[in-house]
Amino acid sequence: MTGIQGESVTEVNVVPRDDQNVKKVLVTGGAGYLGSTMVPMLLDEGFEVTVYDCFSWGISPLLPLASNPRLKIVKGDVLDEESLKEVMKDADAIVHLAAIVGYPACSKDPELAKNVNVTGTKNITKNLKQGQRLVYASTGSCYGAVTGMCTEDTPISPLTLYGSTKADGEKLVRDVGGVGLRLATVFGISPRLRLDLLVNDLTNKAIKMRTFDLYEGSFRRTFLHVRTQPKLLFLPFNITG
Repeated sequence: MTGIQGESVTEVNVVPRDDQNVKKVLVTGGAGYLGSTMVPMLLDEGFEVTVYDCFSWGISPLLPLASNPRLKIVKGDVLDEESLKEVMKDADAIVHLAAIVGYPACSKDPELAKNVNVTGTKNITKNLKQGQRLVYASTGSCYGAVTGMCTEDTPISPLTLYGSTKADGEKLVRDVGGVGLRLATVFGISPRLRLDLLVNDLTNKAIKMRTFDLYEGSFRRTFLHVRTQPKLLFLPFNITG
């Protein structure tokens, strides 16, 4: 496998999904922007899915799926360790999406951000059972200001509370054998639409206002479509070696 512009990356052996090992998937934050896109894809693939979410933004993104017999919806907080432990016990795989996401939200309530992004993640890692697979939605914000192309070996130096709390969570996950994926800024239509994300915001302004302003034209950012991220988040379950 090669990276952007031909840069080589770690070789992996992608094997067919082993349904004997992964049948039941727990998705924390499954009603959010990423989760509400991922959950229907998992159901379409035949998995039994449990969504664990505090529904800060409501349950409506999951209502079209509510009658699916392979979907279980649980209202809960990742800071409630006992409740979390209960929903974790039967899962073959856990996709940890629940978080306070982005610089503005973390700055608005720093203590909540630290608790959810770090302590909430710790509640998962400390209760992970042998054989359970864990994938964590990390962020490119872990890198901070970087010149050139980032790789897995690029030292991280987060500049924001969001980046630092996600980096701390990533370390917790990796310490128990889980995988952290540093996602780019996501964009696109989701059942739980976000118009604060850059591409979505500019698109919305272009449609409604017929104009938008751009600053720092020389800056570069990485972007990832919201329907691509579920495939990336599930890829580690199918990697050996």
